[in-house]
Amino acid sequence: PTLIGRADLLFKMQDSDSAGKMYQAILVSHRSGLEAAVVMRMYHRLGVVRRTLGDRRKALDMFEKALELDPAHRETLEAIVELQSAQNSWDAVLHTKRGLMATASAQEKVELLEQIGSIYKDKLGNQPKATTAYVEALEVSPEDRRLLQKLLDLHTEARQWKMAVETIERIA
Repeated sequence: PTLIGRADLLFKMQDSDSAGKMYQAILVSHRSGLEAAVVMRMYHRLGVVRRTLGDRRKALDMFEKALELDPAHRETLEAIVELQSAQNSWDAVLHTKRGLMATASAQEKVELLEQIGSIYKDKLGNQPKATTAYVEALEVSPEDRRLLQKLLDLHTEARQWKMAVETIERIA
């Protein structure tokens, strides 16, 4: 507990290099005697440390180890999305955002699905999957005019006139 407290203090003081070394030493020497939640938090913090030090690959490795212990840990999932986005790894971003939906509120789900739709449309050029994401978001929030407009734009671009008219009727 004393070593963990010291590592946490170094982390809070933003002494990334020292905190990382301390967490790594604790995991090497004492991992078997620690609770899974404590180990997960240390892996998450090691990921933050590696990201701060500019080592994206090792940061992703540490975040993935944290997710092995808690697949729904929101901070870790958000950190992974940030790193994957910086690497333009859009398929991985989509997968991770879907993981975020497991613990999201209804409004957060709508926002995540809208982001997923935008990635499909803008980054991957996959309009059918973008449409599916927007429709899924509209199932949660059927009156969201912004989503309806995005869906209308997709139908118009794809020349799906019947669906475009249905969307206009929903807007009206």
